[in-house]
Amino acid sequence: MDFQFKDKYNIDDLISLITLLRAPGGCPWDREQTHTSIKSNFIEETYEVIEAINKNSISGLREELGDVLLQIALHCEMESEKGNFTFNDVCDELCKKLIVRHPHVFGDAVANNTKEALDSWDSVKASLKGTKTASSKMDSIALELPALMRAQKVQSKASKVGFDWESQDGAFSKLNEEINELKIAISHNNQAEIEDEFGDILFSCVNISRFIGVDSEEALKASTDKFITRFKLVEKMALENNIDMKSSSIEEFAQKGQFVGAINSKSIWEVWNYNKLDYGDRFCSGLLFWYHNCPVRQVSARMWDWSLEPTASLYHTANALEPLHVQFDYLKNTVSVINDYYKSFSNYTVMAQVYDINSRKVFEKSAKINLPSDGVINDVFTICFPEDISQIHFIKLRLTDERGREVSSNFYWRSNDKYEGKDTTTGPAASGFEDLVKMKRARLVSSCKVRKTDGQFWVDVTLRNVSNSIAFFNQLQFLDQNLSPVRPSFYTDNFFSLMPGESKLVTIETADQNLKNTPVLVIKGWNIERKQINLEK
Repeated sequence: MDFQFKDKYNIDDLISLITLLRAPGGCPWDREQTHTSIKSNFIEETYEVIEAINKNSISGLREELGDVLLQIALHCEMESEKGNFTFNDVCDELCKKLIVRHPHVFGDAVANNTKEALDSWDSVKASLKGTKTASSKMDSIALELPALMRAQKVQSKASKVGFDWESQDGAFSKLNEEINELKIAISHNNQAEIEDEFGDILFSCVNISRFIGVDSEEALKASTDKFITRFKLVEKMALENNIDMKSSSIEEFAQKGQFVGAINSKSIWEVWNYNKLDYGDRFCSGLLFWYHNCPVRQVSARMWDWSLEPTASLYHTANALEPLHVQFDYLKNTVSVINDYYKSFSNYTVMAQVYDINSRKVFEKSAKINLPSDGVINDVFTICFPEDISQIHFIKLRLTDERGREVSSNFYWRSNDKYEGKDTTTGPAASGFEDLVKMKRARLVSSCKVRKTDGQFWVDVTLRNVSNSIAFFNQLQFLDQNLSPVRPSFYTDNFFSLMPGESKLVTIETADQNLKNTPVLVIKGWNIERKQINLEK
């Protein structure tokens, strides 16, 4: 092989190297390649350059530009072998094009800004290629461009000759029109018509992107990347919580994610309660809770999801931080009571009840306590779970004052899994809850009362469990007619469970100006029938 090894190579060395690789005695793979066989490589390498730019990787950019240059050199060598043109011919033509299309640099034309420079380039290009009409300019756009990019370029050509909407309002109206046409096509069950109308929707979206100054190709790429990131989080949560994503609906998965987040958050705050001001086994004067919102919608262990909707975590945190609070310890199986008031309370009663998966009470215990001012009564008693208790079971705690009035209540779900070693970090909240699907159906009756005062809109929702089964993990949603959340809305409580015969009043508040149409109340839960109620505005 006649090739000189060097410490530093240049473009001439690259061309010589490619010639040797494709020559007899060179590389069999290189010799077999054609324009067609490596065209996909060209596209791939180009996108890898873009990726290096987006990552701001200088070393990566240098490497990927080299790979693109390799593709160029290979294509040039193939034509050089046929006697058509060489790499130098390509460089010659490019240099001449740059000189001719920059008359404001190499000629007498003037361009004082970027727009004038681009107009000058387009004018010379149109003159040389004979593409003076908008349609001929559209024809000159490469057919193999990504579809969104090609659509945006075509629309830009049309816009330059005045074929465009006067404002983005027209583009949005067109999008709505195309969406309705797609719905009609779907109702006709005509696949060709459906595909045509769906394409019109995408084209209309690109139109909007131009008006709002967004590159549609880059926007879709970013959204795809965002989806992958969020999916990874969801998938990770599914694996950690033994959730089968194939068999679970999105709704069910979100529900499971919510109750995992609820008990995780509540446990964090209750550990602090137990140890506040040196009452527990360590001194704790405060707790910093980092990262309140989550990048995942509905499936969340944070207090707000990505769309700033409150999650179960928020309401169970609020429960844990009530000034008088009764709580359960997953690791010790004990019941404790916390008092955050600067006054003591005497002759209070704490009660614990345990129910199996069929809502049958299998344990009950109570005790009288005296609560110190701003203090804690730790480990009032231990809950003794029956040996034959169902895999999944539930704990209801109540704290009543000296007159028998309830001042605190709490609710937990627990499995028989052992929480030891690495499993302790997630065990109480996430381990062994597969049997929740075996819960019997419960039935809630509801009543709603709408109030309006001083520009505020209030809904008082009363729910009562009229069945013999625990109504597990119920959620209220205050929505508009499109079933989108009315924001901001404030709930006095949410994501709660109701024991047989138990009632609860929840008040929802929003500003009257937030209601664009008749609001909708959705009541749903783990083992109740979903109910949707149109409310009077």
